[in-house]
Amino acid sequence: MTLGYTFWINALGSLGAALLLFAYWLVSKGKIEGASRSYQLLNVFGSVILVAYALLIQAWPSMVLNIVWTFIGLAMLRQIAAKRRAEKA
Repeated sequence: MTLGYTFWINALGSLGAALLLFAYWLVSKGKIEGASRSYQLLNVFGSVILVAYALLIQAWPSMVLNIVWTFIGLAMLRQIAAKRRAEKA
């Protein structure tokens, strides 16, 4: 039995969703902080994957949401990096 195109598309979407849920679970359990690099990276990777998934299934509202989610995560990563540089100076 071969795995078809639909299987891989759904696997991609599931991976993206799992990353976002895992990030939320870690914050909710107090394992990481919401403003941490780890949390933001999980969000960025998860949302980028979901952008690709939404594009493949032509779910435009979901794609727009995840594009915005990606840019928020990237902005936070930039802020975190700037704060680290300022602390080292």
